[in-house]
Amino acid sequence: MVVAEISNPFFGTILREVEDRALELEHMVIVSDTDAKPDRELAILDRLSALRVAGIIYSPHGESEEVVQHVSLSIPLVTIDHKLEGLEVDFVSSDNLLASAMLTEPSGWVTSASRTSKAARACGRRSNANSDSETQ
Repeated sequence: MVVAEISNPFFGTILREVEDRALELEHMVIVSDTDAKPDRELAILDRLSALRVAGIIYSPHGESEEVVQHVSLSIPLVTIDHKLEGLEVDFVSSDNLLASAMLTEPSGWVTSASRTSKAARACGRRSNANSDSETQ
C-alpha cells in the first residue's frame, strides 16, 4: 500500500480494513509513505515491483505523465482516493460530490488539498445551493 501521508486518518482506516482482509487470505501488507514527493513515489513503486509483490494499492499524489507510464506495471494495481487520467486500473474513492452536498447543507465551507476532491466538493456545494433555491 503506497500512500502520500500515512499520518492522515483516512489512510489509517483504509489500511486497517485492507490488512484485516489480507490476513484472512494469508497475505501481508507492506506500507510505504511517499511524503507526497513524486520522485519518492517512483522509487517506492520500483522497489515494490522488484519485490514482485502480489499487488499494489496506491494513492497517487502527483498527476504527471511519468507516473502514469511508470505504474503501468505487470503487477495488479488499484488506485485509491485520486484517479490518474490515462491509467486504466481499478479505482476506489469516496463520493465527494454527495459528501460535500451533505456537509455544506447547514453552513457551507469545506476545503481540501486535493485538486480533484476540491473541485468535486465545490460542485457539491453548488448542487446543494441550487437545490435550496429551487425548493424556495
